[in-house]
Amino acid sequence: MATRTHLTGTEAADRLAIRELIDAYPHCADRRDAKGQMALFTEDTHFVVYGRTQLRTVTGTERP
Repeated sequence: MATRTHLTGTEAADRLAIRELIDAYPHCADRRDAKGQMALFTEDTHFVVYGRTQLRTVTGTERP
């Protein structure tokens, strides 16, 4: 990845938002917060929950 020394305010805000989104997913997983995890995705997401086997599949705006 190329190193950049200058970011615009918009680029910095975008990068922070992406980082917060990436950090939120495992935070919800650690707390077994499926609704919180699903809130991180769009309404047309196909969300599959696994344990030792596939536990549940949720699509669109369905909620666990």
